[in-house]
Amino acid sequence: MGQSTFSSEINHIAFILNCLALATSITETLCRSESFVILATHLQQLTSIGYIYRNLANYHFDIIYNDKIHSDIDNDSINRLHHFQSQTIFDQIKEQNTIIYSYILRPGICKDLHY
Repeated sequence: MGQSTFSSEINHIAFILNCLALATSITETLCRSESFVILATHLQQLTSIGYIYRNLANYHFDIIYNDKIHSDIDNDSINRLHHFQSQTIFDQIKEQNTIIYSYILRPGICKDLHY
C-alpha cells in the first residue's frame, strides 16, 4: 500500500527474478548431485539448464488449446485423446479458452510459452 505503479512493478519483477534465481540454483545443485529427480515447472527459463548439464532431460505433454492442434501432436494422439474425452469437451474448446492434455509425455521443451 502506498506504492506507485512503477515501484509496484519493479518489486514484482524483483520477486520473479529472485524466485527464478533460487529455482535455477536448486536445479543446478540437483544436477551436480546426479540424483534422479522429476521436476515439474512453468518456468521456461529453467529448460535452458539442459544445455549445460547432460544428465538433465526436458519433457513436455502435448496440448490442444482453443481448437488449435499443435504441430507436435500427430493424428494418432488426437484419436487416442478423443476416446478418453467426451465430444462435449471438444465443443467447449471452440467456445472458451480451454486446455486439454493428451497425457503423452514427449521429449523436448513445450512449444507454448503462455498456456
